[in-house]
Amino acid sequence: MTWRSTSSVDETLAQLDALHRPLAERRAAARVDLDRMVAALSVSSEPWAEAADAERPTPSARRRAGTVAQGREPDQFVALPERTTHGGPFGPAVRAKLIAEALANR
Repeated sequence: MTWRSTSSVDETLAQLDALHRPLAERRAAARVDLDRMVAALSVSSEPWAEAADAERPTPSARRRAGTVAQGREPDQFVALPERTTHGGPFGPAVRAKLIAEALANR
């Protein structure tokens, strides 16, 4: 049995290091990019404008203003019963009938 010389072991380790070096470099670069992206998560790309948001009307207020501007009264809110059958939401005729019945019962 013959033992390999120390120089051949050193050469083998050097070759293995050379094989793994590109992967280690890519991982290190990816880690730097990931750390930079995580650090930037708390930074907003737009300035925060709380005042502008507070002045903006809600969707329901915009709808109400639109119906009043068109010269008609806004519809009253009527809670419709939950549909228990298949087929999606109620159709327009069924909605109108349910709303009329609910308003008549008030």
